[in-house]
Amino acid sequence: MCNLSQGVWEKGVQSGMEKGMEKGIAALVAELQNFIGDPAAIAQSLVRRFGLPQEAAMEKV
Repeated sequence: MCNLSQGVWEKGVQSGMEKGMEKGIAALVAELQNFIGDPAAIAQSLVRRFGLPQEAAMEKV
C-alpha cells in the first residue's frame, strides 16, 4: 500500500474507532441514567472507566 493510501486508511480507522467509542459511551450513559440517575455519579463513572476529563464527562451526561 502506498503512503497516501496508508494514511487515508489509518485516518478512517481512527475516525471509526472514535465514533464507536462515542456510541458506546452514549449507550452506557443511557443505561446508567436508568439505574443511578445522578449525573455527577454517572460522570465520575465515565472518568474512571474511560479516562475522560471531568468536564468532558459532564458534557456527555
